[in-house]
Amino acid sequence: KQAAVDYLTWTFFYRRLTQNPNYYGLEELGQQQLSDHLSNLVETTLTELEESKCVAIDDDADEVTPLNLGMIAAHYYVRDATIELFSLSVKATSRLHALLQIVAEAAEFDELPVRRGDERDMRALAAHSPLKLDAAAARYHDPHTKANLLLQAHCSRRGLLGDLARDQDRVLADAPRLVQALVDVISSAGHLAPALAAMELAQLLTQAMWADDSPLVQLPHVTRELAAQLTASGVDGVLDLLDLDDDDRRRRLAALSDRQYADVAVACNRYPSVDVAAQVADADAVAAGELCTVHVQIARDDDDDDDADGADDNAAAAAAADPGPVIAPFFSDCARRVVVAAGRRHAQQGALLDQACGARAQRARGTAVCGARRRPARADALRRLRLVRRLRSRTAADDRRARRAARRHGRGLIWTDGLN
Repeated sequence: KQAAVDYLTWTFFYRRLTQNPNYYGLEELGQQQLSDHLSNLVETTLTELEESKCVAIDDDADEVTPLNLGMIAAHYYVRDATIELFSLSVKATSRLHALLQIVAEAAEFDELPVRRGDERDMRALAAHSPLKLDAAAARYHDPHTKANLLLQAHCSRRGLLGDLARDQDRVLADAPRLVQALVDVISSAGHLAPALAAMELAQLLTQAMWADDSPLVQLPHVTRELAAQLTASGVDGVLDLLDLDDDDRRRRLAALSDRQYADVAVACNRYPSVDVAAQVADADAVAAGELCTVHVQIARDDDDDDDADGADDNAAAAAAADPGPVIAPFFSDCARRVVVAAGRRHAQQGALLDQACGARAQRARGTAVCGARRRPARADALRRLRLVRRLRSRTAADDRRARRAARRHGRGLIWTDGLN
């Protein structure tokens, strides 16, 4: 505690405290009063953190130890009240609707402005929102209700203007780290289904879509109407679009200009194909119910590696090492992230093994509880691994169909933008 007080004396807060004592509740500016004020501030803050289960305090040894919730809050720069809310609110049965409401209730949105006339706009948004609010309990003048509806409007790609658009940008600036913190909190509790739902929520917010939307709406300039037309013609996903001949593809995307068509080409060429390999360390010595170490290797499978003849080797190597940010037309500055989790779906238990960002190849190492020996431990761990990506994972059938088409046409899963 004394170390915390000493640290405060080196901060800008300490400088302002002596210059404007009344603003910070300091009645007198003597050295003793200043010391007492800092000591009370540290004591009050640590008590609140202890009540939020963010730290453990040993008064006898005068030591403060960070707990799991505290480390999550510090890593994602989330308020302790928010982390406590996440920990207390999430249940094993929580689904997407509940998780979105939990995120909207975060303390970070306490100061979201609610202006005169906003209540009318909130009622209009609620009437068209897929996840309905409880009509009897809805508080349209509450900033957390506003945050909920603004997030739903984003996923529905509903255009907002003026102050509402600025408020939505403010909510979206905080939402990614809040959802990531929620994923870590749920994984720490061992709930598999809510953890997968929270990861899906992160994807939906990034791509501004709902789970029942066509995967094609992830592509730039592809509206829900155009995606519906493509689906009706037999193009259900990005890989189906890649399988088409160039002329047929351009005909189906005739509503797009050449520049827009080029943007779609770039997004399709960067659509992720990720290979995952996992191995349980000392698999033969692991018994059911024991903690085991799982080594996971994640590699991005880029079929265009051999097609860069004549290109600058250094530029090609740099592009391969870092595929760049996620292409998300409705969300800016979104880093590419993969999350590796292991779980037993029949028992609805899971654990977050590791997270990786950006690079083409990553190695992860984590611990999980080994299941019963119905099959070899390594095979059981491989069956339980789930890879969650920013873009929707493609199915095994899609992958096999795409590979067959690539071999049939004698090319990789790459198509040109039609401008060359």
